[in-house]
Amino acid sequence: MENTICKDRKPFIYDETFEGWLHGGHRFLLKNGAMMPDKEFRIYAGIGPDPREMGQDLEMRKYSGLVYVEPCVLEIEIESWLKACDFWDPYVEKALRMARELHGEQKRDDGAPYLEQHIYPVTLTILKTIKLRHIHRSPVITPQDMIITALLHDALEDTDVKEIKIIDEFGENVYEMIKVLTKKRPWEKDYSMEDYMNRLNSSDFRIRMIKLADRMNNLFCLQYTAEEKRKWYIDDTIKYYLPLAKNTSRYFYIWMKRVLKSMNAL
Repeated sequence: MENTICKDRKPFIYDETFEGWLHGGHRFLLKNGAMMPDKEFRIYAGIGPDPREMGQDLEMRKYSGLVYVEPCVLEIEIESWLKACDFWDPYVEKALRMARELHGEQKRDDGAPYLEQHIYPVTLTILKTIKLRHIHRSPVITPQDMIITALLHDALEDTDVKEIKIIDEFGENVYEMIKVLTKKRPWEKDYSMEDYMNRLNSSDFRIRMIKLADRMNNLFCLQYTAEEKRKWYIDDTIKYYLPLAKNTSRYFYIWMKRVLKSMNAL
């Protein structure tokens, strides 16, 4: 498998192997638009290259399981997707800028930039679920609320941003959504996983969708993680997040099961 750290921008072949699932699966899922693993491909006709122009016949790829994917999402790409889907407004633009300010120096275990390898792919996953699943029809949580929360879902957990700043910039609704997704602030030593999961399970399913997009992206990027941490993360996923997915979204439940099976964890 090729080096997939964002700075290299090298595509690789998705072939349902362990490596293929763990890193870059979000790009297969997003850029090529396949909503369910066992369904036919649905190609998004907006941003990104048409897979039929990538040197391999689409029908052959459908049956061989080979799809060219890219490992990361750049800021220009997430901005283009948001504009193409008519979700670009001053608040979303402000959230994108804040995400860059808060996470711009943050790195993954493999040294890859956190924004491009996590924050933007999670947001793009949520954008796709909004567009193709019509989950935004709520009088309380708007599509922009979901997108802003996806962009800032780690803001309270990973940075020292003041909570009042989130409230002042985006309102109580977005703040409460981010708060539900936050295990603890960086200076807090302990948290209860049971309390956290109870909070998630009792929240609006749109908030749970953001958490599941977060977990799926992390699963896709585990191959550079130390073996002990990887084992803990997989066990944690099976214990807590697979049941959450089952009770929240068939989309995420099927994908999570497929990823775990590809790791021989199920």
